[in-house]
Amino acid sequence: MSFLIECSIYVGVRRREGERFSAPSRVAEAPHPPITPIVRPPGNWLIDPDFEGGGRGWFVLPNRGWHPFTIRRGRAFSGEASAHLSLAVVSGRGETAIFGLVQEIERPHTLPDRVSGHYYVERWERGTRWQYLQFVVIAFLPGGGNRQIRYILAGIERPPFRLRNARFCFVARQSAPPLHRWVSFSRDLREDWRRYWGEIPPQIERL
Repeated sequence: MSFLIECSIYVGVRRREGERFSAPSRVAEAPHPPITPIVRPPGNWLIDPDFEGGGRGWFVLPNRGWHPFTIRRGRAFSGEASAHLSLAVVSGRGETAIFGLVQEIERPHTLPDRVSGHYYVERWERGTRWQYLQFVVIAFLPGGGNRQIRYILAGIERPPFRLRNARFCFVARQSAPPLHRWVSFSRDLREDWRRYWGEIPPQIERL
């Protein structure tokens, strides 16, 4: 099983009079070296959002159960590149396997207006009951702790578990993702945050 992804987090923050927000100055580096010079797209908070730069800014967590990603060229929603996640059979009874990638944004001050992206599933074989696609937005708060929205794209039709600091939002309730075509998603992140958490945090240390 494998799928590819391109994603974007767009700026366009609604500000109250007198407030000033700036884009983050540094993002954690990925283990993949850049192929071409990186230019941050206007209005986008992510570095290398379309992976044309070789995946700079993206990484996998060092936690147990995380598996690496690669950059594939020749199949992309736009341009030439995408991130490739190849789901494999994992040995180990009861061990959770996570195939994904992460980018951190430091000192964002607030949430962006919108998060959007595209994914393409080449093959999907269910190997476990809780096999699903998701993207997660985590806001780390001053003093420790975080709040999350976990967006379910496909694979399950109800939350897989409960977390006190997380809310599940179903972009689509489908037992399997569409195959052999790009699927786009887009969410109003600030509106979702108000809906699931009641308010937008007045200060965010990183996303």
